[in-house]
Amino acid sequence: MNDTGDAATMQANEGLAEGRPEAFERVYRAELRAVMLTLVAGFHYRSAGASKYLRVDSASDAEEICQEAFAQFFAQCRRGRFDPSRPVRPYLRRITMNIALRKMGRLSREVPTELVDIGPAPEQDTVEQRERAALLSEFKGRLDDEEREVMSLYFEASGATQAEVGKKIGRSRDHVYRVAMRIRQQAKEFFAAKGWFDE
Repeated sequence: MNDTGDAATMQANEGLAEGRPEAFERVYRAELRAVMLTLVAGFHYRSAGASKYLRVDSASDAEEICQEAFAQFFAQCRRGRFDPSRPVRPYLRRITMNIALRKMGRLSREVPTELVDIGPAPEQDTVEQRERAALLSEFKGRLDDEEREVMSLYFEASGATQAEVGKKIGRSRDHVYRVAMRIRQQAKEFFAAKGWFDE
C-alpha cells in the first residue's frame, strides 16, 4: 500500500487502538453487511489439502457468529493486536471465517440424547423406579428455566435435533448445543454424587 493509502486507512481506523466507542460503532456500521454476506453467501477454504465451501444457512447462527466476530475484533484492537495501518475488512473477514469454521464444525455433531448412562429404567413400579424418578425430579429442580426447557425438548422428547429445539425456543443451534452439554455435565456430577455410577 502506498503512503496515500496508508494515511487514508489510518484515518478510517482512527480510535480503534484506543478503544473509542465511536470508532467501534463506525466500523460496525461500515462492515456489518460484508460480514453477514461472508456467512450467508458462503466462502471457500482449504482443509487437508482440499478446497471446501461453507455457507451458514441459519439466520440465527449467522447473527451469532457475526456478533462474536465483531466482539473478537474489538477485543484485539483494545489489546493492540490490530495494526490500524491495515484495512479492517480482510482482517475481520478472516476472524469471521475462523469462528464460522469452528462453530459449524462443532454444530455438525449432536449431543447424545441420553442424559446419563445409569442403565434402563425398570418397566414396573418398583422402589428403584420411584427412586430414579425422585432423583430426576430433584435434578430438574436445580436447572434454570432455559435448561429445563432444553431438557424437556431435547433429552425427554423423542427425535428432536438441536436445530429443531433451537427453532422452538428461539435460539441458535449452537446455543442449544452449549446448554445441552452443560446439562449432561451437571447430570453426570449429580447422579455420581448420589452413587448411581462412578465418574
